[in-house]
Amino acid sequence: MRKTRLMSKLFSDETPLEYKEKIQEKMNEAHENGSATLDEDGELLQFADIDGDSIIVEDQTDGMSEVTHISQNPEDENDFVMSAVDVPAEEETPADETTETVTEETVTESENLESIEIKRLPGIDGPKADDIVDDLEIEINV
Repeated sequence: MRKTRLMSKLFSDETPLEYKEKIQEKMNEAHENGSATLDEDGELLQFADIDGDSIIVEDQTDGMSEVTHISQNPEDENDFVMSAVDVPAEEETPADETTETVTEETVTESENLESIEIKRLPGIDGPKADDIVDDLEIEINV
């Protein structure tokens, strides 16, 4: 079984109890608010509640990214089950291909909404790919 840095640190006898308590506090915060962040001593952990019972923790320490899944042990309510999550690596663009960023601007008429800018990398069909996603209709009732 592959271990993440977070798992190794939490299972180590050398890790102070205060650190383990901070992790538990951030997990509780993520359950309550949907997400939480622990950023101290060069360590950056992002916590996200995924289904009310499980937490995903992304460790972004030292420019590396590891993801740990934490869930309640069904056999012991005072225990957690942790596992490393394999995240597929992003595909790199070959050096001989150039990428062009296409920028679109959306302007709103409402004073309480800001305009947004969307940057899109060109796909195999050129700078714009049509009909790749079904039309989405959003209705906002005020």
